[in-house]
Amino acid sequence: MKILPAVFIAALLNVLLASLVGKIGIPLYMDSLFSMVVTVSFGLLPGLATAVLTNGILALTSQTLFPFVICHILTVMIAAFMKKRDFLKNVTGFLWLGLFAALINGVVGSVISFYLFSGVTKVHGIDKLVMGLIVTGRSFVTALFWAGMISNILDKVFSALVSYAILQHPLLNKGTRKGNNPLDQIN
Repeated sequence: MKILPAVFIAALLNVLLASLVGKIGIPLYMDSLFSMVVTVSFGLLPGLATAVLTNGILALTSQTLFPFVICHILTVMIAAFMKKRDFLKNVTGFLWLGLFAALINGVVGSVISFYLFSGVTKVHGIDKLVMGLIVTGRSFVTALFWAGMISNILDKVFSALVSYAILQHPLLNKGTRKGNNPLDQIN
């Protein structure tokens, strides 16, 4: 598969997943799963292109606020770093990818939400999670932080594990040098 079509297809699949969970009202993002796949398969720059295109489309369709592209870029950078350091050879590596991305995104996303949007984004079910935590007696800042952490841990770990599963698919193994894992082929 060529890189440019992969970037466009991955961005559209990210938008489709993000739109679906947004319509259902699940407090997840689901916007970076295929960005992880592209990054691990083709490298940092295609991953960044996928992230920016995904968030651009989501922002234009009022499904996210564009400053959160910073979180998506950080996810791609973490994936590229881990791939370059050979940490993504097995499912455990992808689990760590999800956890690291979740922790970074939880903190950075909460800061963006608080300082740029006073903690209310109105585009995800995350606001409902924040309100639910406030009802339990948490302060607004604490609720905002933990809502971001909880949603990111679920979202990014799921995305990383599904990315691993996608990269294991036999169609992606076809034509690789070693023939048993597309991750063996990637530089």
